[in-house]
Amino acid sequence: MGAAIARPRWLCFFCALACVCAGVPTRAGSVPAPAAPVHSQTALRVDSLKLEDAVAVALKENPELKGKRAAISIAEGRLRQAGAWPNPVLEISAEDVPARSADISRGKRVIEMEQAVSLGGKVGWRKRAALLQLSLAEAEYQAAVREVSFHVQDRFVQVLAAQERKTLAEVEAALAREIATLAEALVQAGAVSPVELTKAEVEAAKSQGELEETEVHFQSVEAGLRKEMGAPALQVARYDGELADEIIWPDQEDLPGLFSAHPAMLAKSLKKEAAQAQAGLARAEAWPDVSLKAGAGRADGDRASIVQGMIAFPLPLFNRNQGSVQEAKAAIRLAEAEQESLYQQLRQEWEEATNRVGQAMKQVKRYRRDILPRAEKVLSAVQEGYREGKFRYIEVLEAQRSLAGARRVVLESVSTVNRGRWQIILLMGDTGVTVPPATLPKD
Repeated sequence: MGAAIARPRWLCFFCALACVCAGVPTRAGSVPAPAAPVHSQTALRVDSLKLEDAVAVALKENPELKGKRAAISIAEGRLRQAGAWPNPVLEISAEDVPARSADISRGKRVIEMEQAVSLGGKVGWRKRAALLQLSLAEAEYQAAVREVSFHVQDRFVQVLAAQERKTLAEVEAALAREIATLAEALVQAGAVSPVELTKAEVEAAKSQGELEETEVHFQSVEAGLRKEMGAPALQVARYDGELADEIIWPDQEDLPGLFSAHPAMLAKSLKKEAAQAQAGLARAEAWPDVSLKAGAGRADGDRASIVQGMIAFPLPLFNRNQGSVQEAKAAIRLAEAEQESLYQQLRQEWEEATNRVGQAMKQVKRYRRDILPRAEKVLSAVQEGYREGKFRYIEVLEAQRSLAGARRVVLESVSTVNRGRWQIILLMGDTGVTVPPATLPKD
């Protein structure tokens, strides 16, 4: 009777253990359904949009930044996992069981526990490497924030310039229509030839075509801004902001300190530290893990107790992780080279940006001081003389085109100044230094 009772208990135990290890669900609802995708691109119209609002939207909705935030979560999960020890292994065995009766109580029954033990400080190195990878992901996120902010600021400046260019085109088209109306009145009065009216009407049509081209250009740069913001469905009635004529920036001697605080430079520095930690881990992994096993049981019909133990130590004769150590050392050299290359790149971009902005500021200053006032004065005088019959239409047209060309040069130069301003701020990194509008020293 005793044997008949023992056999079902052991069989039930093994069946229950198999079910637990296999992870059999108890009901259909235990498996969660996949989450449905969320689409947040809803059409939205605003009366006006400022630069700071555009940047705020981009920092929330930009897909690249969403990916960087996900990368931080991945690094956090890896850090959490890095400090985990291997799970122990439970072994339950039955040996020398009579085949005819299948009576487990008459065989050898043993329960053993096995645990792998890491040597060489591998757990500590894994945690350090994972922590540095998390810091690197956070630094790369900050660098991406700066990049996205710069692209939004740069696009916003282009939109403001395109908006101003459209306004100038509207003024020029209105002026051309006004001159055409004046020419028509002079032709009816017999003061000028009908050819003058034809020329004026052609110029008015040309100005209207240029106005339509500026509208197409404005829509193009506006679409680029919405893309950088991550809000392609956003509709804006007007963009609010001013374009500065002049800016200042720190001396060139301060560049090493400025660049050292740049998020991209910080990311490269952390990448080097992460490579060094990975090298330490590679050296530690040359030491194989030890496996400890201990167990107890009974044999020969419960008449003898069994206690047994084992230690397994792989011999590092052929694999001492040489390849991984070599790879980690090369990764350190690569990180150092990338750090130096980035510094040279930032320095070159700084010199190009400051030279370009400096030249544009001089041109804006010269045109506003000398060219624009004279062009406006000449056009006013020529228009008045044309009404009195002192000038021909060709002279009015030349004066009109001279003023329009000067205004466009100023607008393009101002746009260059402001786009360069944000690039200079980007190159400074998170130093707390601002680039406020200022007055340039006299030539």
